[in-house]
Amino acid sequence: MDRVGNPVYAYANAQNYAMPAPFNVVKRAVYEADTDTMYLTGYAADESFDRGYWKEVGRRLVRYDHWSKVPEQRYSIELPWDTQSKPLATTIGLTVEGKYLFTVKPVGMVHVYEKDTGREVGVIKPGPEVGGASGWVDVPNGISASRQADGEYLVCVR
Repeated sequence: MDRVGNPVYAYANAQNYAMPAPFNVVKRAVYEADTDTMYLTGYAADESFDRGYWKEVGRRLVRYDHWSKVPEQRYSIELPWDTQSKPLATTIGLTVEGKYLFTVKPVGMVHVYEKDTGREVGVIKPGPEVGGASGWVDVPNGISASRQADGEYLVCVR
């Protein structure tokens, strides 16, 4: 870190990791240093990768424990993926906060998973306050979440 707390990056300090099973394409990586946990998304060898969906996180999310030592896969989640549905049902964004993983589809629908088990615990949909509709999430990382002091989660989709 520099004198005001900004990270300082240097090519000499870069670390490379082999692409872990089951992936042949990795699209997103979220690392939690305090628990040495890595969340990767992308495509397994038996899941077709269509370059036309370049913004999406992929079809699979995998959690690895002990990432910096000997990575151990804890679970693998098949993410929503139906490119023929109307509206499109792919996963375009991912964030990790508190006890949960939050993913978002292009139509603003948020899937919530338990971080420890990978079990889906719910879906947040646009409510009557916005006419049950959302704008199109058209950016690769269009979701963020923050756990408030009172335990409530603030989830923002853009």
